[in-house]
Amino acid sequence: LIESRSAHQMPVMADYYHGFFNPGGVLTREVKANFRTGKASCTELVDGLEQVYNETLDLPADTYAGSALIIPLQNHLSANPTEPVQFHDLSCAPGPKLFNVQATGTEMMRWDHYPGKTMEVEIKPAFGWIDVVIAPFIPKMRAWFNPADNWNFVGGEITRYYRGPEIIMARVPPSEASPAKPATHP
Repeated sequence: LIESRSAHQMPVMADYYHGFFNPGGVLTREVKANFRTGKASCTELVDGLEQVYNETLDLPADTYAGSALIIPLQNHLSANPTEPVQFHDLSCAPGPKLFNVQATGTEMMRWDHYPGKTMEVEIKPAFGWIDVVIAPFIPKMRAWFNPADNWNFVGGEITRYYRGPEIIMARVPPSEASPAKPATHP
């Protein structure tokens, strides 16, 4: 849940929930957060047992989670696509943790999963001088935006955890989407 503040301020997260399911429909992970109180939990199903991690965190107004990371990225790209942007990301590692992240755009290029030129944005935690040592162990997050379409998000690649599966999301352009089915009436 995102709350708008004013036309000139970024919206802020209010609540967050994301459930992850295996192909059989069984819940395997769950993330919950109340951004007003700072209470967050990460649940993981391990060998049939739930492991629950709870934390109360100080969540700055520039904290986002999950797919809501798109909000500060799109906002920043529309204003200044060549400069990096920093904000906070709430993630499970394995318990709720707040990460300072930096996102940097690249030059315009074609992404294999979307037609036309896009801008790739690499999103990574900013740990300072230790980045060089731990970078190989940090999950990768990249997102692509279409500058010709008001910097709309067109896809992303994420690895949820170290050596975890790579997840690719890609928007189907309107011209390639299947036409809507006409409504039928009984």
